[in-house]
Amino acid sequence: MKRILRFILFLLLVIVFVSCDNNKGPFEIRREGGKLILYSDNKLAKGWVDTNINDGNVVVKSKSIEYKKGIPTGNFKIYDKNGLVIIEAKLKNKEKNIFQGQMVTIVDDKLRKAIGEFSLDTDYLIEGISYEDIDLPFESIINGDIEVKYKNNQIKYRGKYKNSKRIGEHVSYFENGNLEAKGEYREDGSANRVEYYMNGNLALRESFSDYNNRIHNGIYERYYESGQLEVREKYFENGDSIYEEFYFNGNLKKKCNYRNYDEEKVLNGEYIEYYENGKVKANAYYNNNMLEKFAINYSNGVLGFLGDRKKGNGKMYLKNGQLLLSLENGKYYMNGVFAYNPYGIEAETMEVKKILENLPYSNYVAE
Repeated sequence: MKRILRFILFLLLVIVFVSCDNNKGPFEIRREGGKLILYSDNKLAKGWVDTNINDGNVVVKSKSIEYKKGIPTGNFKIYDKNGLVIIEAKLKNKEKNIFQGQMVTIVDDKLRKAIGEFSLDTDYLIEGISYEDIDLPFESIINGDIEVKYKNNQIKYRGKYKNSKRIGEHVSYFENGNLEAKGEYREDGSANRVEYYMNGNLALRESFSDYNNRIHNGIYERYYESGQLEVREKYFENGDSIYEEFYFNGNLKKKCNYRNYDEEKVLNGEYIEYYENGKVKANAYYNNNMLEKFAINYSNGVLGFLGDRKKGNGKMYLKNGQLLLSLENGKYYMNGVFAYNPYGIEAETMEVKKILENLPYSNYVAE
């Protein structure tokens, strides 16, 4: 069976690779030293080799690659199904597989164009690239400009890379031409970005001290499509932050403190949640993601559940303010008598139990 597969592969290679320069074939791909090597008539391929694709109706040129000792070490061209060159480049740094040239690809009906330096595995050149499946990632760009267009030739995205990092202004647009996002990237790694909804309203505003590692600084803001503020977060130089979330009507929904948000996102200090009418829903205190104290209120503002996790004490109240249960050293008591199974004895307390259950790291399950 293996002999048959090798024979089939050999036939495919004869069909795919076309004689060019001093390479008369037959052609064979072998893996040696962890890299793919192209042989022509049992000799290391040298000079130009063309590759054709037969789609059942017509034979078209897929790529032309210059080989030296069996690997692409010089110029190459990749063609689309109409015979147009979509990638043309030459080797700049053999050790790092860095090429200099131009890339033009169409992905999801969007035209992508890049001019400059980019990295490309030579294995990919030998066997994995053609007009049918080309999707060269722009993350491979090292130095140069990139441009992405919609099918209607409208600019989708444009920007510049230096040493594999974004530099200068990067801008993207909706298909109707409206601005979608804009960023300013600096050589020290800092950056500022804004995003917009299609209606032109601001969607997001953020700044980074280190964009490549996504380390924020300053103010982060996210907006509802109507333009109303949804989230605001203030980052400090030590990585800590103050987080605020708002209802659609503008009232505060949640406020809390994080330690080292971008890397660890640790809740630390006071944590407050609000009902949409502005009344306090929950007031808690965290120590390194550990919930230590909490006070949960009913929607009418009456205290419903008070707890101190460290001491194992707490109290549960009915919606009218009447004391229902007391928690002492981890045990519940009703009117001074031990309550074996207190959960579910009053349906109205489920409201505050559910709130406690949904607090971060509460480890509480309402019953």
